[in-house]
Amino acid sequence: MFCHKCGTEVSEESSFCHKCGAKLSFYGGQATVPAELSQQW
Repeated sequence: MFCHKCGTEVSEESSFCHKCGAKLSFYGGQATVPAELSQQW
């Protein structure tokens, strides 16, 4: 899964991104990814 703020790959057990420190949010077992980040992949 990926951080919703910076797009860094993070483990599913993480509560915070190890790169930017953002709190990770889960909806239906997946982190949310803003449209502008999802278009980069």
